[in-house]
Amino acid sequence: MSRLRWTRLIIASLTGIALAVALALQAISSTSTRSAPDVAVAAFPANGMAHEALAGAIFTASSQAAVAQLIEEAEQDTGSGSDAAGEGAAPSSQPGQTSASPASSVRLPEEARQEAAQLAADSALKAARADPLVPRAHAILGMRLPASRERSQILELASQLNRRDLTLQSLVLQEHIAAGDYPSTINTLDQILRVHPEYDAEFFPVLVTALAEQETIPLFADMLDGSAPWHAKFLNFAVRERSTLLNLAQLRPQIDAAESDFDRRLIVYLANRGNVEEAASLYRMISDQAPGAGALSGEALGTLDWTAQYPPFEWRFIDQPGFRAQSSRNGDELELFVRPGKGGLIAARMLPVPGRGFDVEVDHDIRPANLREDVGVQLTCSGNAEVVLNERLDSQLSTFAVERLPSNCGYMLLSITARAWTGRSALRGSIRRIRIR
Repeated sequence: MSRLRWTRLIIASLTGIALAVALALQAISSTSTRSAPDVAVAAFPANGMAHEALAGAIFTASSQAAVAQLIEEAEQDTGSGSDAAGEGAAPSSQPGQTSASPASSVRLPEEARQEAAQLAADSALKAARADPLVPRAHAILGMRLPASRERSQILELASQLNRRDLTLQSLVLQEHIAAGDYPSTINTLDQILRVHPEYDAEFFPVLVTALAEQETIPLFADMLDGSAPWHAKFLNFAVRERSTLLNLAQLRPQIDAAESDFDRRLIVYLANRGNVEEAASLYRMISDQAPGAGALSGEALGTLDWTAQYPPFEWRFIDQPGFRAQSSRNGDELELFVRPGKGGLIAARMLPVPGRGFDVEVDHDIRPANLREDVGVQLTCSGNAEVVLNERLDSQLSTFAVERLPSNCGYMLLSITARAWTGRSALRGSIRRIRIR
């Protein structure tokens, strides 16, 4: 074999080896782009997506660190303990790791987000040079700019290239929040949570802030149609916030995404916080739709049933060891059991006040008979907590007259109390009927 052929063979072999190494490095870079972008960049510097992922990781880690610092400073100012700081702060992340939440930037002040973008700018520039279609890199570069129409346009154009990237959508969301653009804020959050429902704990507070604004009710009514799993979950989250209760009461008749547990909580929370009229209106709507729910009318209360689906406008029964009230199997009676040494409120419900004086008639079977007087009936005005009736049972058919009510007493709380004294018999029996006439 001539020297020329040997030379060609060696060159071909070296070229093949170089290509194989390059392909191997490219393969390593491609497979590690998401999990370890720093490794991907080192293996194949021309991988634009790896530079983009590294820029996103740097931005996220910087944002998370800034959020943790803000939480720590706030807790030092309020004097709260270190346990709360540990709970609020997220674990630190290195630039090549993605354990920190990309949603952190939503909670950052403007200056901190710009600083995070500046730290990630070098990797973002390399990404854009290697691959022009890297939307997250363009968004990070845009974030270095002060708040302006130009920056908003850059972020909006970048988001059109990828609607699924959480870091990118979080940046777009922050722009909408800063601009007070509630329709775009809510629409962006809907897109994020449909793709990334695992981040609901981070984004639900943003939605709650929006829901607290009266003008957003129609927007939420259009969005919360039950088409996404997060809809019902958000309602159960929002009902715990005092700032959203009245708006939720207005929103509820316009949506179908609500579950019965949400309805129960909303009615209870509204009533407990003094919004009795709103709670009653909501209960009337729900009771018309829910099979087995009771009715609420102040015109002719008549005989009360023992339904307990939606307190406080239906019964709330206490169920504790040795101290319980429960509806009978056929629903016709209220069964009571009180062990010696137990006592207190055992059942209650709220009622509208009739427009005139009325009688409360209680048909019962309390045993032993000498313990009847240990069962009481009380009526209290919801508006001012004034007690208008406080009586003990006597005969099996006890009747109590209420001749006068305060003028501001629109609803009254009907309470049943029971007690069994230590050293005496347990109290058992039933209340067959309570009639308001």
